[in-house]
Amino acid sequence: PCDSCGSTSTKSSGHVHPSEAEKAFRAGTVETYTCDICKHTTRFPRYNDPAKLLETRRGRCGEWANCFTLCCRAIGVEARYVADWTDHV
Repeated sequence: PCDSCGSTSTKSSGHVHPSEAEKAFRAGTVETYTCDICKHTTRFPRYNDPAKLLETRRGRCGEWANCFTLCCRAIGVEARYVADWTDHV
């Protein structure tokens, strides 16, 4: 959704480099979306830091898989992250 007006009518407008603040939480890229209503551009950093992911509550399946693995390990459940690069993640 748009960070400015809350509209869910947005379109992808590409990727940009992360800011220094976003890099601090291991964001490798930032997706951008432009609102069809107010024309505001919303940044969607792809964070690789589980604490930041839990704080923002915004991520793609790969980030959540990483976070879930961390949570499992934190409570003593054996878990491993398997990356399958043939998928979209």
